[in-house]
Amino acid sequence: MVENTENIINPENIRVEPDMELLDAAEKLGRPIIYTSYVTNGELAIARFNKNGETRILTELTNEVDWKKDYLSKYIVSKMIITATAYLRRLNLMGENAQNVLNMMTAGIYSDLGDRKINELGFKKAEPDVGILSTSLDILPLPKQIFIPDRKIVVFTTNQMAESEKAEELRKTGIIVVPTGVEGADGAKIADYLNVQHYETVMMTTGPRVLKVFMDAGKMDYVFLSIVDREISGKVVTILPEGKGFEDYGFTLVTTEGPEKVKTNDGGVYSQIYQKWVKNETLKALRV
Repeated sequence: MVENTENIINPENIRVEPDMELLDAAEKLGRPIIYTSYVTNGELAIARFNKNGETRILTELTNEVDWKKDYLSKYIVSKMIITATAYLRRLNLMGENAQNVLNMMTAGIYSDLGDRKINELGFKKAEPDVGILSTSLDILPLPKQIFIPDRKIVVFTTNQMAESEKAEELRKTGIIVVPTGVEGADGAKIADYLNVQHYETVMMTTGPRVLKVFMDAGKMDYVFLSIVDREISGKVVTILPEGKGFEDYGFTLVTTEGPEKVKTNDGGVYSQIYQKWVKNETLKALRV
């Protein structure tokens, strides 16, 4: 913990600034830019297992400065967000106590961002469409926050499950079911679908299992990290396997900013830096 608590960044003074680099990259490359953003620490921890084996985000790391300065600046430029069944179940179970990323542009304290997304950035819709990775298709009931007029809900599943009765039941409700692999979701096939459907900016908003799908396929373009200088105890979930770094997946650290003093959601004051990692192939193409 930082002993000198002077000059703590006040999140109320932060205006969410859309990350125009992501929109510019999509336009220049003529394909979807897939990206993600995490608040973490030096060990790349993002969640902790509770006594029931369920994961919970780390309030020791989460903070409003990261949320406004980093996360929302990426979220506001997304045409689709991609999540997983586990997050939807957690949102159903915990309700308002869960971190909601499904309708932030039109509900709650950040609802002004929806107007900015349309009026300043030229998007046709305030909220992004939602992609869900599910091999079982056991996604019902969906949380109420996902249902927004004109929003498309797309489920990426296995080839076999896309032909199942479960898939047909989902399609009857208006949900789009897309086959994307034999044994599991294939990040390359998902990226192909996103390209055909003109999703220029796609934010992956869930944990390491889905991140791995895109990393293994070489389809993750940007990873943004807010790194809090704090050790975390207990059994944690990390972004990457132990001993691995983003360099091992063909990424380059392009920028590091900070440090800044921030107050975490559990009341502590810690130093936080910001990193931007870019896939080498993406970086090379952008520099042409």
